[in-house]
Amino acid sequence: MILDPNYFNQVLKLDSSYTEAYYNRGIAYYNKQDYDSAIADFNQVLKLDSSYTEAYYNRGLAYRNRKDYESAIADFNQVLKLDSKYTEAYNNRGNYYSNKKDYDRAIADFNQALKLNPNYTETYNNRGNAYYNKKDYDSAIADYNQALKLNPNYTIAYYNRGNAYKNKGNKDQAVEDYKKVLELNRDVQLSQRAEKQLQELLY
Repeated sequence: MILDPNYFNQVLKLDSSYTEAYYNRGIAYYNKQDYDSAIADFNQVLKLDSSYTEAYYNRGLAYRNRKDYESAIADFNQVLKLDSKYTEAYNNRGNYYSNKKDYDRAIADFNQALKLNPNYTETYNNRGNAYYNKKDYDSAIADYNQALKLNPNYTIAYYNRGNAYKNKGNKDQAVEDYKKVLELNRDVQLSQRAEKQLQELLY
């Protein structure tokens, strides 16, 4: 259930310094995809408590959704100053470095996330994407393999591995992965992309 942000307004009328109410309202705005309001509430949290790690983290996510990657990275830097073992912050900062095409720094962050949590399926896929963009297809495939070992139904990893096989010239493996996407996937757009790749390879 997504809470209505207005639920917290009355609380804040009674106590305008109630940090948790601002934080929870920020989460409520975030869940409604009102990222500007979410950021405003997380700002207020951090005015009241500058060491509130989760507020930095969630503000970083909100900045991500506004495609303000510099601000997102700054917030994740702050999270990691406060908590150097915050795995998700490494993973998300790695994604933003990838968005900036700074793949080496992205891989360093993904490495750190996997050191903290060797079963972080999403991070193997993300690191695979960074290797893929560096045209290191063998390393990319190794990471997609690991993601699929941890979650055999992780559809996007099949699609990404198919792309890596295609770029290596391994047509049969690529076709097999794209077919697996169509077998498993419920995301119409991803299915369409896999179908397009299959048509290029088979027809």
